Amino acid sequence: MMECIILAGGLGTRLSSVVRDIPKCMAPIANKPFLHYLLKWIGKYNVSRVVLSVGYLYEIIEKWVFENKKMFPFGIDFALENEPLGTGGAIRLALGKINSDKAVIINGDTFFDIDIECFVNQHIQYNSNLSMALKPMEKFDRYGNVLINQKKITGFKEKEYCEKGFINGGIYVINKENSFFE
Repeated sequence: MMECIILAGGLGTRLSSVVRDIPKCMAPIANKPFLHYLLKWIGKYNVSRVVLSVGYLYEIIEKWVFENKKMFPFGIDFALENEPLGTGGAIRLALGKINSDKAVIINGDTFFDIDIECFVNQHIQYNSNLSMALKPMEKFDRYGNVLINQKKITGFKEKEYCEKGFINGGIYVINKENSFFE
């Protein structure tokens, strides 16, 4: 059984002109919050528990989860940032709530449809401490380019035009014991 962390604590400054007064993961899509679709997708896999790493307007997320928790085949817990910790701090805080030796981490404001179980199995097969799901792209300048060599990340190039490359898909697997946050 897997445990997942969903990063849902950001301020949503880039979306503030479109989605006001709610966390990004609660942005409505077809009258349901984006978080609903993420949790339904995760429910297709062998997930026992989800930890929502929350901060900004977390009460809205907490209320919605409480009202809808029976829809999902796993337990849901919260890791609350009392002050903004950034992505690394949010992951470190949420890892404290994880019981297993590794966790799948998912950005709460993006969707990248991969096979999570296959991704975790590759993470184990390559004996990685941290794995990042990459998406191949062509002719892009909106995203940073992830540089790889023989399935290992060698660097990152920030947002500039790229004819062909890989971008960060916003899904990770991290080993709790050997994490970079200890």
